Amino acid sequence: MNNEAVLHAGYRYALSLSHNEQTAEDLIQDAWIRLFERKKEITKPLLLTTIRNLFIDQYRRQKLVVFDGGADMSNISESAYPLDLAIQSKIDIEDALKELRIEEREAIVLNVMDGYTAKEISKFTGKPRGTILSLIHRGKHKMLEYLSKDLKKEKASGGR
Repeated sequence: MNNEAVLHAGYRYALSLSHNEQTAEDLIQDAWIRLFERKKEITKPLLLTTIRNLFIDQYRRQKLVVFDGGADMSNISESAYPLDLAIQSKIDIEDALKELRIEEREAIVLNVMDGYTAKEISKFTGKPRGTILSLIHRGKHKMLEYLSKDLKKEKASGGR
């Protein structure tokens, strides 16, 4: 797999974790630099693991930072995910993914979109295979519920 394909897979994975284009770009850049500085061959599993670890570090760090409620937040849009990257269809898969917990979303993206097995995901994340299978099952079930509600709303309103 060439570097460009590895970068695209890493970006897609970072975007699935963060749901923010800028954060995903920062994650992929930081991960790439870390691996490049260590003069390691940059493989897809190594890049995904590095991105995941960086994301977890940032998440933990943000929990420690005290938020100043006095900041003006009026100019921030509702959705952090740009519409031009979303697949435009009657059922918005990205909205369904946003409804999942981070762990479920991660497992779904790696399994369904990237084609990794539960055993491979288990190696990336350090979680038992059974836990990964549960996360995938629960995530798919939650997405199905969300999408079926969306379809019922669409039918009730006569289409979008």
